[in-house]
Amino acid sequence: MLTVYKYQVPFADEFSLELPKGAVLLSYLNQFEVGCLWALVDPTKKTELRYFRLAGTGHSLINYKLKYIGSAIFENGRLVFHLFET
Repeated sequence: MLTVYKYQVPFADEFSLELPKGAVLLSYLNQFEVGCLWALVDPTKKTELRYFRLAGTGHSLINYKLKYIGSAIFENGRLVFHLFET
């Protein structure tokens, strides 16, 4: 059965998350000043590591093969972060 799950995204340039195989990444947004990734998953599937890059506006993304997931606004618009799967 497919379910939407939420995963907390760390404030790190590069990180990995363990997600059920075949997870479909839906969005990255700010919820109560915490960056969150929502994904459509089958929780009965085995998990796999997926790799991500988080970049603030103006940060370098040189040498990355990236798939855009979404952007989140923090601190009343003073900070904007963009999440990519690598």
